[in-house]
Amino acid sequence: YVLFFDRLANVVEIFRADTGTHERTVNIADPAFSTDPTPDLVAESPDGRFMYASLRGPRPLSGDPHASLGTTPGVMVIESLQDGRNLAVRGIARITNRDADGVERADGHGIRVRRK
Repeated sequence: YVLFFDRLANVVEIFRADTGTHERTVNIADPAFSTDPTPDLVAESPDGRFMYASLRGPRPLSGDPHASLGTTPGVMVIESLQDGRNLAVRGIARITNRDADGVERADGHGIRVRRK
């Protein structure tokens, strides 16, 4: 399965790799974690069970502001289900970087998972 993370819509589009057929759309905006996570880059755990998505902040350092403004800078933990045909958000580790005026400047924009 191939997953496409749509930053603006806060969804993940899942396609079959062998046919290109659209399998499903999964909404990753969850009130329990964030209503506007704004995913950016994604990395997979070594065992393939989890994905980690960097999340954009309210004042992005790069990118088109209308499509990259997020409310929850940090890292989203996503579990791959049904051999990649589905997924579930399991949590968010928030980051913060407030300037001298108290303005949030954190903007998670890169991620990498190291393998042993």
